[in-house]
Amino acid sequence: MKGRLRECAEVVVLAVFLSAAADFIMMMVLSGQPFDPGWSEVRNLAVMAAALPAPFLAAKWSGRSWRDLFGPAQRVRWGLLARCLLVAGGVYATVLAWRLASGGSINIALVAACFIVVPLQAAAEEAIFRGSLPQLIGGSAWLAYGLPGLVFVVGHTGGPFSLVGVAAFAACVSYLAWRSDGLEAPVALHTCTNLAFYVPLVCGSPVHIADFFINVAAPLCATGLIALLLRRYPRNGYASSPLPKKSSEPRTPGSA
Repeated sequence: MKGRLRECAEVVVLAVFLSAAADFIMMMVLSGQPFDPGWSEVRNLAVMAAALPAPFLAAKWSGRSWRDLFGPAQRVRWGLLARCLLVAGGVYATVLAWRLASGGSINIALVAACFIVVPLQAAAEEAIFRGSLPQLIGGSAWLAYGLPGLVFVVGHTGGPFSLVGVAAFAACVSYLAWRSDGLEAPVALHTCTNLAFYVPLVCGSPVHIADFFINVAAPLCATGLIALLLRRYPRNGYASSPLPKKSSEPRTPGSA
């Protein structure tokens, strides 16, 4: 138990330190530049993305393999990730197109920056909230995913309706992590969700029209379609499986 608590603390401290360091570096580099709301959003995403190494470093320092964060396969299942991106992308392409058509002007540089930074930011949050913390909490999946999910929701700002959407999204990515025994499906859903939000945002398009219905319906729809895709993948108990006490040799990778 002490080892798990220590690793949890290391994840939090490392994530805060890496994000703060990235924020400080960008603040120094961009000092004196005129304020641009679009690039300010990209900067905020980059600050969150900087936390990506935190859970892997914490696992390594705690004496277990950093590959454990990927689940039983102990690696990224690129085939599964690509399939999940296609499914979720099909749902959120409609949301993205509708928001862009509602106003604003497309800025190619900002859009390209979002497509580079958002996947890293999504991977960072999923590695922490649906990877490291559920594994360290262990036991019941409701508890293992519920506590980090609550922190995830509280960490977002907005009114009650906005937070309901965040809670629905958190439930969806938690289910996908549990069902798929890994992070590929939740990372894919998180990436598509954020691209459909931040690309219109940095382009000056309205993103809060009917956002309550979109923020609830879109992740539920995408999750249902991905769940159909996951029927061929057996579930081995990602969050509730015991953690190795020491680093071990990589296990046999699962199928992609």
